[in-house]
Amino acid sequence: MTRYLRPIPSILIALCAACALVRPGPDRSRYFVLTPIAHVERDGGEPRRDLAVGLGPITFPPYLDRPEVVSRVRTNELRPSPFDFWAGSLNEQFKSALSQNLALMIGQCRVTMYPWYAGTFDATVGSTSLRAGQSAMAEAPLLATYASRT
Repeated sequence: MTRYLRPIPSILIALCAACALVRPGPDRSRYFVLTPIAHVERDGGEPRRDLAVGLGPITFPPYLDRPEVVSRVRTNELRPSPFDFWAGSLNEQFKSALSQNLALMIGQCRVTMYPWYAGTFDATVGSTSLRAGQSAMAEAPLLATYASRT
């Protein structure tokens, strides 16, 4: 019996030495965030500051709201990226960027995210994202339906 156990320490030492020679490669992961637009050119009119806008509900298809960046390869084929990731929830990043864009474009209005109390806004905007794609220029067009109520 001891005859079979004698080479085990030598085998373990050889395996440990082999593992020490293998180094992990560099991390090729990239993380992305959605950012709002920087500024908007105005026509010279004074922005309306007392406007209140309700934003939401906004929904994304489940295949988009995941950690990996998903690219449309063909009309009916999607491919999650092995190295490109969203730094947070795409749904939450989209809501945040859209609300900041609306506030900037309308003129620093008050934007409140869904859920809210009905009747407290001048306008409400809701959106359902239907499809996302990717172009050769690293742009990601988003096809969405939206409803605006005043």
